[in-house]
Amino acid sequence: MGKVRRTLAGGLSDGGESDGNGERSRRARAASHPVTPETVGEHGKGSAAACDNTGGAAVATSRDAKRLCRLSAKSLKAGEHEEALAFAQQAVEADEGSAEALTARALAYVALAEPALAIEDFTRALSLDQRLVEAYYGRGRAHYDMAEYLSTADAAAIKSGERADGRRSLARRAAAAHREGHFERAILDFTEAIGLQAKHAEAYLCRAKAFQHLGLYDDAIADFDTAIALNSKIGEAYLGRGIAYVAKGEYPRAIPDFHKAEELLQAKYR
Repeated sequence: MGKVRRTLAGGLSDGGESDGNGERSRRARAASHPVTPETVGEHGKGSAAACDNTGGAAVATSRDAKRLCRLSAKSLKAGEHEEALAFAQQAVEADEGSAEALTARALAYVALAEPALAIEDFTRALSLDQRLVEAYYGRGRAHYDMAEYLSTADAAAIKSGERADGRRSLARRAAAAHREGHFERAILDFTEAIGLQAKHAEAYLCRAKAFQHLGLYDDAIADFDTAIALNSKIGEAYLGRGIAYVAKGEYPRAIPDFHKAEELLQAKYR
């Protein structure tokens, strides 16, 4: 991990690349999922204060932004990702200087598999408040998701023969470096989250998975160990640690982890 940190010191200033059509995408999404007095009223006592009673339009104030963020979080938890984005969009419009509102919208983008837009909003939120644990953790997840997407896309291109010829090798190396850069940025963000909240089991789990993708198996195992110590019910941590042991050729240590992972994951998805 020390090597990664030294190599990337200062590398988070831009938070990653952004989608050039981000603002247009946000406006289109917000327009297609407006928050009206009726929809707000359905989601919590007193939340209709976010609307203008005289005109019936969704007019929020900075005081209402927090309420809309809570409604966004509630929708996100219920799996209503588009609705969560609509509430978060209204929160941002109510208070454009709210790091909490930007984080809420970014979390909705993560859930909607739009990591570039999420990275943009998380970075803006952190420029306003550098103590936001969930913004660092969320941006780390977004970078991780972006890297996994690039891995899948690259694998598909190779399988189809699109990059089979030697002239494509430079492009493939560039794509690999781009992909690894997202994993490295994810590691840095998860590290920031852990620095702010030492018992953040999910941050340790996600950082371990990012280390694993980079072939840093000892660092991955150490983080899987910590995640398990903090929450022994995380099946993904046992599974990941087992895979890391296999990668190192330590098969006897991997077997009990796979058994434990199977037990926990079956119980989780039963």
